[in-house]
Amino acid sequence: MRLLIILINTLLTLADKCTIRPYEAKGPKRSGNNGYAIEVDAATTRSDNGSTGFIPGETYKISIRGWRTKFTVQTFRGFVLSALFEDGKPAGKFEVVRGRGDARTSPGCRKGGVSHSNLRPKTSVHTIWKAPDVSTGCVILRASVIESKYVWYSEEGDLTKKFCIQDGYQKVVPVDDPNMECCACDQAKYELEFIGLWSKETHPKDFPTLEHLTHFTDMLGASHSRNYSLWEIGGISTDGMKEIAEWGNTFKAEAEAKEKAAEVRTLMKVKGLWYPEVQGRTKSSFVVNKYHHLASLATMFGPSPDWCVGISSVNLCLPDCSWVAERTFDLLPFDAGTDSGPTYMSPNSPQEPRVPIRWITTKDDPLSPFYSTETDVIPPLAKLILKRTEVIPMRCLADDEYQREAFNSTNTSEDEEYKDRRECLMSNWGSWSLCSATCGKGIRMRSRVFVFPIKAQMFNCHRQTTERQFCNAKINECEDSEAFNSKCAVGSWEPWSECSVTCGHGTRTRTRAFLNPKQQESECNVDLIRKDICVGESGDDCSVTPDPLCKTTSWSEWSPCSASCDDGVRVRTRLFFFAEHEQRCSHITLQEKDSCILQSCRRFIEQNSEEICQEPKEEGQCGGTFPRYWYNHEKQKCERFVYTGCKGNRNQFETEDECKRVCVPGYEIEKSSVPNHQLIDEFGAGEVNDGGDPVPCEMNEWTPWGQCSVTCGRGKKTRTRQIKTFPRNGGTPCPEHLIQELRCELRPCPSTKCRAGSWSRWSRCSVTCGEGVQTRRRRVQKGRNGDWEEEECKEKETEERICRIPCPRFP
Repeated sequence: MRLLIILINTLLTLADKCTIRPYEAKGPKRSGNNGYAIEVDAATTRSDNGSTGFIPGETYKISIRGWRTKFTVQTFRGFVLSALFEDGKPAGKFEVVRGRGDARTSPGCRKGGVSHSNLRPKTSVHTIWKAPDVSTGCVILRASVIESKYVWYSEEGDLTKKFCIQDGYQKVVPVDDPNMECCACDQAKYELEFIGLWSKETHPKDFPTLEHLTHFTDMLGASHSRNYSLWEIGGISTDGMKEIAEWGNTFKAEAEAKEKAAEVRTLMKVKGLWYPEVQGRTKSSFVVNKYHHLASLATMFGPSPDWCVGISSVNLCLPDCSWVAERTFDLLPFDAGTDSGPTYMSPNSPQEPRVPIRWITTKDDPLSPFYSTETDVIPPLAKLILKRTEVIPMRCLADDEYQREAFNSTNTSEDEEYKDRRECLMSNWGSWSLCSATCGKGIRMRSRVFVFPIKAQMFNCHRQTTERQFCNAKINECEDSEAFNSKCAVGSWEPWSECSVTCGHGTRTRTRAFLNPKQQESECNVDLIRKDICVGESGDDCSVTPDPLCKTTSWSEWSPCSASCDDGVRVRTRLFFFAEHEQRCSHITLQEKDSCILQSCRRFIEQNSEEICQEPKEEGQCGGTFPRYWYNHEKQKCERFVYTGCKGNRNQFETEDECKRVCVPGYEIEKSSVPNHQLIDEFGAGEVNDGGDPVPCEMNEWTPWGQCSVTCGRGKKTRTRQIKTFPRNGGTPCPEHLIQELRCELRPCPSTKCRAGSWSRWSRCSVTCGEGVQTRRRRVQKGRNGDWEEEECKEKETEERICRIPCPRFP
């Protein structure tokens, strides 16, 4: 154990150390710099080898170049570049795009440096560096350059630069006062990036038990004037804000914004983050001007009663009449005041009348997942970054001119970006799917496709193809479920106990309790104790001494089933404590799979057909004319109506026969079909015969080709298509192939010093009792790097470990 602690401390010390000696450089460095130099942006150089200085928070282009003449250009192979404060701590941040360009994060200086990603000859290299947000101090830029395998230079001459804060710099901070006027005549374009942080690790208390329902809904934001507000602390939620807070539905809030079109410059509809991508990133863009200089955004996180995160009337205009370069916000939860539920899983409990919007604190209802007697701090649920990407020179206009321009151009940011790009044209949204739950809360979704999918892929059209919303099932509370039952509400599971054995297979347990301490366990069908099979910390083989460098974390929870009905798969994973030894520990299993079976797909459809057929007729909100049938529940018959092409609901069918099969009791119920559901295994694919005319199979268009399966070298990409209409009554059958593959070839993979194959299995122990040795082998192929000599390869071809077998005891 002591050895392990020393090893960990050594690794942590090495991780903080910053060295700029290139790994590939051999022998001692040469004196001087041989004409190589660091260049920072286009700054002029002073005699003291400094530059005009940096502005905190701004970005700069840092380059390394060789000397040039009229006929020759100096080349080099590799480099290392670091940016450190004078005390050796990392300064600022290098922006590196993984897998692209000539730069990568430096292995020897991860927190404050970059290095070459290949050893191909290069005449210069460029990287983007963001200056640290400090008020005083200097940054030392140091570089090393590899000219050939045994010739390299480091830190001397112009390979070191001292970069200090610009003389006379005074930090200008925006003032978040909605009543403050802006004096910046130029327009500015901003990129908005939303980063999800909310998880059961950051907010473990009573985290939703139905983890697959966790999400940040589609977000609505705007750049606007002082005369518009999406939400504000102390204000009352509008109908539109109520829909966002309770269901993630932005339609009403969009309509409210468009009613004040003169006060809104850009309306942002931002794609939400849904499980398993709750900790992902999503982006949008918007424009601000002298009159519309504020920004707001709101998104519901759920499942929850009406809890949201966002920003309200944030000012991007600076007192010096310029636009702020970047603003970052840690987003904390607020209560929209439209539902009084205290927990994530609370059933609907409308707050009438609505109460003012307020920040959620740790001293609210004791049932709240944020309640705590020990702290007043709630960890942020998300991070929001507003980054200026462009300043557009403009002359100052009168307020009414800005209003008139906005009134004629207010649109969602996505529509505005793609309005003149025909290749990015999309179909209308399809109908909303059924709610995924039969009781409590669930998710519904709808989709659309590119009209020209091949062109959309060629021209990099990034438009939202799927929308999701929170939904309430017909039954508000689940009597036999722990999820949406207020009476039997339970807290989150405690951490798993230690495994009952140190090696081999044992058991572990964990517990949880009712939120109401007086609740009797006999009155609720809820598990309060859970047991699981586990493997001891020393591995499943008690005769083998474990390798301390191959230590792993505990297994994660099982993932949700991959299918919502019928057969599916669930997985769980674990990680190495020391990821750098992954190759050495390749014999350790890091992922397990298991089959799972939920309810029958046929049963799910039959259970929800009643809900479909009771929905009212909705013609939609577009201008199309599509004949459809809907089931009139009051008259108990199918009637014809005209569908306009978008919005609407599920109670719409292309033929009267289809309407009757789904909704009319006793009408060939065993052969009913529901629109937008493809259940080949349940209903067959070509075996249906109802005595009518032959109906041939109809297929959807092929989807765009997917990404190449590899990042370098040869791989493949795929595309798929789906069955639109199944054949009936002997019609033309559907093709068997629904997936196509195409070979793709990217840039060559960077060569490595050597390539190691998989390890063989461990041999038997060399003794029958006592302490012996086990051996395993693998094949190692040596490679070349450019036109250099063959690199040395340190990968082992043979490995041994100690094994112990108990000796029999004799009387």
